Amino acid sequence: HSAAKRRGEASKLAALIGGLEADEAGPLLLLGDFNTLSRVATDEAAVLRWLDALDAVPHGLDLRRKFADASGSKIDFEPFDILQTAVGHDLCDAACGPTIPTGLLPDAPEVPEGRRQIGLRPDGALSNGAFQAFSPNASVRRDALTDRMSDHRPIRVSWTPKRDGGGEPRSVAHALSFFEPGSWD
Repeated sequence: HSAAKRRGEASKLAALIGGLEADEAGPLLLLGDFNTLSRVATDEAAVLRWLDALDAVPHGLDLRRKFADASGSKIDFEPFDILQTAVGHDLCDAACGPTIPTGLLPDAPEVPEGRRQIGLRPDGALSNGAFQAFSPNASVRRDALTDRMSDHRPIRVSWTPKRDGGGEPRSVAHALSFFEPGSWD
């Protein structure tokens, strides 16, 4: 995991999305574990204080490398920015809240014993303008099931069956499958 690797992956996905013809793109929704942070949903100072506290305890994995820029003094928001620029709208903004930790994994493997995982949202829900016509709404599902089913809580996106202003929604028979299994890790 590194912010530099995330930038490369985000750039490849952005190029793929940018290469879609206008009629191919239609409504587009990109959901997933992006393993990067949104500047809108992140308290950068709190994350940096947390990283400083983790650095004070010897451990083998480096969360600063995962989330910070090359200097280590700022969170690297560029991977998320690249994806948002390519797609358009962050459906969660700051309103969804964190997707980690959960009850299944209250502390990430990178968090040394004696330290606690802080709430973060490395997951995203992005849509283009055509999808915005369906009045989408995003939220993080928080219940007993999602507390124990994964190390991330799922983002749920719902939308109206008709576009704002009437008319039937356009069907999208287009799926983006760009990364090989395990390549976005």
